[in-house]
Amino acid sequence: MLRSAHLEVNVIQGEAETTLESKDRVLVWSGHLTFTSDATNFFYKYTRELRKDGSLIKTKTREKTIPRDLQ
Repeated sequence: MLRSAHLEVNVIQGEAETTLESKDRVLVWSGHLTFTSDATNFFYKYTRELRKDGSLIKTKTREKTIPRDLQ
């Protein structure tokens, strides 16, 4: 296990996917999460994608900076 000298800095990543197959199309919903931090903030980024028969038809990304409450 590798340990950092800066414990306040972290990275978490996640992926999710759901597939719906019907006789005339294949829909795939994907989610991509990245959550990082530094000494003063947390950083959240989540992207959703919808693909129909392999072609991207919709994507949406949310990003947010969350101040650390060090009380």
